[in-house]
Amino acid sequence: MKALEEMPKWMLDKWQGIADLLAEILSIPAALIMKAENQQMEVFITSCSKNNPYKAGDKEDWHGLYCETVIKSNEKLLVANALKDKDWDQNPDIELGMIAYLGYPILYPDKSPFGTICILDNKENYFSSAHEKTLKQFKDVIELDLAMVTSFEIKSSEMIQTIKEQQDQLKKQNIALQKAKEKAEEGNRLKSAFLQNISHEIRTPLNAVVGFSELLSMPDLTKEKRDYFSSVILKNSDQLLSIVSDILTVSEIETEQHQIKIEYTCLDTILQVLRISTNRGTKTMLLI
Repeated sequence: MKALEEMPKWMLDKWQGIADLLAEILSIPAALIMKAENQQMEVFITSCSKNNPYKAGDKEDWHGLYCETVIKSNEKLLVANALKDKDWDQNPDIELGMIAYLGYPILYPDKSPFGTICILDNKENYFSSAHEKTLKQFKDVIELDLAMVTSFEIKSSEMIQTIKEQQDQLKKQNIALQKAKEKAEEGNRLKSAFLQNISHEIRTPLNAVVGFSELLSMPDLTKEKRDYFSSVILKNSDQLLSIVSDILTVSEIETEQHQIKIEYTCLDTILQVLRISTNRGTKTMLLI
């Protein structure tokens, strides 16, 4: 399990009280809560007792430490006198005068190691079953604290992650809404421009139809003029009808009601017609 980012003050104060109480009731010089991290043991909590050589924050690399063995074996370790034990007579703690040791592993809820809780003496000490029972009870208290704080941290982390995901989702929705708004505004602008253009296109043939229809009511029209006026009206009526038809087609396309028919066609023929139309337009312009 990932180490806790920050221990709450209430828990640190509580653990300090445990270490001080152990040193007092067991009449020993040092009671420690050690933390294991990156192949090192750190004095996390140390009792405020007389003749205690350990200071909070002291670190030691793993090379045969008491607590290192407890972490690796995940079991209680009792060393009554390291000076008389060939397995421990070179232990670094002897240099500090600590020759007797009793320690238990402290585990996170997932059973990964946090560190140890231990007591040390500067004289030979076989530590009674009462010592072991007391130390074991405080080990359980510390592990319960770790479980509670870890659970809270996990829930907080999950809550933060959920909030972040919701914020990301809202951000995406806002971007989508902004794009939709811009698209709608562009659509409105294009529609306005289209209506402006189409109104001009409608008015031109409509004015011709209305104007020449009024001319037809003149009593003294010759047959030639009447026929000409009628042809102009018919021509502009057809043009007006074509424009209205185009408007309806555009409306059907927008509402997805217009069905597009795919047919084979000859591109050369279309280009030929366009070329002829263009040439005629040019000649007309020249004539004008």
